[in-house]
Amino acid sequence: MTSRGPRKLAKLLLALFVLALSSGALAQQTHSRDILAGLSSENPLARREALQFLPVGLEARPDFERRELLSGLVKTLEDKDSEVAGAAGRTLELLLGQGLAASSGLRDPSVYLTDLINATALGLESFSGRDRAETALMNTIEKLEDEGDRDAYRRLNLLLRGIARLNVSLGADDSLEDALEKVAEIFGKALNSYNSRERDRGMQGIRVALDTFMDYAGEGNLWNRKRAEKFLEETMAVIEKALGSANSRVRLDATKLGRELLDRAQRMKMTRSADRLRREVVKSLEEMLADSSPEVRAESAEKLGLVGGKDSVPALEKTLADKDRKVSEASAEAIKKITGKKPEVEKRGR
Repeated sequence: MTSRGPRKLAKLLLALFVLALSSGALAQQTHSRDILAGLSSENPLARREALQFLPVGLEARPDFERRELLSGLVKTLEDKDSEVAGAAGRTLELLLGQGLAASSGLRDPSVYLTDLINATALGLESFSGRDRAETALMNTIEKLEDEGDRDAYRRLNLLLRGIARLNVSLGADDSLEDALEKVAEIFGKALNSYNSRERDRGMQGIRVALDTFMDYAGEGNLWNRKRAEKFLEETMAVIEKALGSANSRVRLDATKLGRELLDRAQRMKMTRSADRLRREVVKSLEEMLADSSPEVRAESAEKLGLVGGKDSVPALEKTLADKDRKVSEASAEAIKKITGKKPEVEKRGR
């Protein structure tokens, strides 16, 4: 008799737990319906209140329900009441930040983040809601720029992956072009930093962004090919600026990234742009053969062997008599790579 008591109690607790779960799901459904009803209300105050509740638990909702709520949000970006439309823009910005944070540990955007970026794209397509969607997108990018840490760069790349992943029919949309230009500018600032870790983040950000667009462009997506070409041009300009830095380490990192970009530009059949970048990289490397640091001179010679041509041989020959043997050996190896013949190195220096 006493053994039945605990079993009955356990069954009762299980029943109460199931009831609580089902009532919670029902409450969530009701909550979603209430929000959608509020967003379509004729009362502006009700629409603003609905926007306040919309972000709560949005990530955890079923896909169809989340997309329905986001569709309602996009419509309020076009609201005739400026306060409601402004609140909708701020809500979209908040959700983008949350979506990027929730996906920050992933290599590719989550379904949640993709839905948010899709909603942003739909907002950009609208006539009267466009400005608010663009502001939300640019503010999100600027906030990540202000954070400036490794995770912020990772989230920036997630945002770019999400944009590239969508087959949206926006064509050469100015807002997305501005976003790409802004991201290239952020990575460019990092590339020009005297802090090596900051430069590494910038270089990695550029690599991931370019590879992402090129991967999707390779699937025959004309929209993403244009984006890849645009971002490649922006990045080339960033590298050319870094090649003129007063800091030799910045210039060397820029030449390293420049070499990688040459391969990508050739794969995209952007021959003219690739030739221009190659000339700038070679010029910078030849100048650094006269740097005060033997490590910089040696590394510059080594890189010239990879990107230089016969025109670079005279500059390399001058360093065959360098007082530091590492430099002269690096120059000799570079000449061998270019001409096929390794010259004699004077036995002097260290």
